Amino acid sequence: MSGKKGIDLWLERLSYIAQIGLLIGAAFTINYTVIPLYQLASLQESIAIKEVEFKEKIKEIQLKQIQLDQMEVKANNFYKVIRKDYINKYITIFHVQCDPIRSMLLNNNSDKKSTEERAIEAISVDINTCVNDEKFMKEMSDYFTEKDFSLFKEKITQISQQVEKKRQETLNNIKTYRKRATIDPSILPKEKDYSKDSFVENLDRLMISVGVDPDSLIDEKYIMDSRINDGLWEEVKKYADDVYADYSELRDINWM
Repeated sequence: MSGKKGIDLWLERLSYIAQIGLLIGAAFTINYTVIPLYQLASLQESIAIKEVEFKEKIKEIQLKQIQLDQMEVKANNFYKVIRKDYINKYITIFHVQCDPIRSMLLNNNSDKKSTEERAIEAISVDINTCVNDEKFMKEMSDYFTEKDFSLFKEKITQISQQVEKKRQETLNNIKTYRKRATIDPSILPKEKDYSKDSFVENLDRLMISVGVDPDSLIDEKYIMDSRINDGLWEEVKKYADDVYADYSELRDINWM
């Protein structure tokens, strides 16, 4: 009887141990399977939310980048417009301040100087120094990018050399024009034809009617001097046109 009780006692103990083992097993199973699975699912959900937020941020950044690109294009276009205006203004300085034709016109009949003297005076002006106004050049250097201003200065140097060569050639042509025209009148501008001028025709008729030959009043020296003066004007005008064409090349700079 006592042996049976002993067996029952051990069986009860074993039952308790089994329950404890099951409890430990269940805790182990929960800790190493259920909890990690829950944590994994929770982490995946968090990652999915973060991915959505990340994609939205990417879209915002892309939109802002597009806006920045558009603003950069507009700013660049505006810069190009202002740069073009500066170039045109620089070329205008030549017309307003440095054009030899303008110089001759302003000095026309203002003193006793001959056309040749006034032409030499006009051509003697160093246009390259005249157009390079220090204040305006400072404005350009402040506004232009360093690269663009360097290209501009490089082109100006090239043009300056062209202009100076033409200035020296024109100066020599003017100083020798009278002598060359005397030797070779074919270089002179064509003589003005007044034959179709009604006023001149009527004047000739009037002179003939009173017994005066119009041809007898023609002063050959005066006509020669007049044609020489016209030729000097043409030399100055050609030089002015050539210089303007040279400075207009600034509009064709390859800004890259």
